[in-house]
Amino acid sequence: MEGLGKLYDAHDGDTINLAEYIRLFAFDFMNEAVFSVPSGSLAAGKDVTGVMDGILGEDTETGVKFTPSQLANESFVLIIAGSDTTTAAYTLAFFYTLQTPGLYQRLREEVEQKFGSEPVTIGGTRHLPLLNGIISEAQRFMSPFPAGTGRECPKGGEMVDGVFVPGGTVVRFPSHVIHRSAENFAPDPLKFRPDRWISPEKEVALQELRYSIACTVLRWDMQLAPGFNCDKWYTDSLLDSFFFSFDDPVPVIIKKRTDGKAGLGRKA
Repeated sequence: MEGLGKLYDAHDGDTINLAEYIRLFAFDFMNEAVFSVPSGSLAAGKDVTGVMDGILGEDTETGVKFTPSQLANESFVLIIAGSDTTTAAYTLAFFYTLQTPGLYQRLREEVEQKFGSEPVTIGGTRHLPLLNGIISEAQRFMSPFPAGTGRECPKGGEMVDGVFVPGGTVVRFPSHVIHRSAENFAPDPLKFRPDRWISPEKEVALQELRYSIACTVLRWDMQLAPGFNCDKWYTDSLLDSFFFSFDDPVPVIIKKRTDGKAGLGRKA
């Protein structure tokens, strides 16, 4: 979070492409998680992780290389699960929060009430109902992986909604459709309503995401840039049933908080 915070401070009052900054932040986080050292992508302003160089090379102890199948699997996990989903989750949380009147301030008040003048901690963010509701609702509303999961039809085949599916066929259930169904998320399945998730028994293990968002709302003011067409960005970003693209900028005006209440963060 320190590197991201420095970039935010350096652009005080500017309009930034939030999605690009978070993408580089995710590369740094992914590299630190995989190799135990940060990559420096944020500082360089581009991806300098070298992750692919690492997995294409030989094992330093055994000299063995990955097979093509193993390379494909490892690349998918590192690139999709390691960075793209983090980028999507953080960006979408702010994308929808900044469109909802009063929600950013509500979130800031919740974080302030929890931490006061104390540093933000990962453990503490676990118990912020609105923060967790925003994260869950953003991923419901625009899933980082909208293709969902697949199931293999058993031998002999099955009837699915009146259609015979032969055995061995993989049937996929798109989360993008399931998450917007009134049968699953009533009322108002097509509205962003983080309060639907607020319940004391709900717990989501998203430590880094909670920590980063909590630190951000404490230290900076944000708003979507005037003229930004949210609907057009959404439709342009939906590449297909599998992925969202973050090639188009998400322009956000970011300003240092000036009321003297900005807190600091630590990961304890």
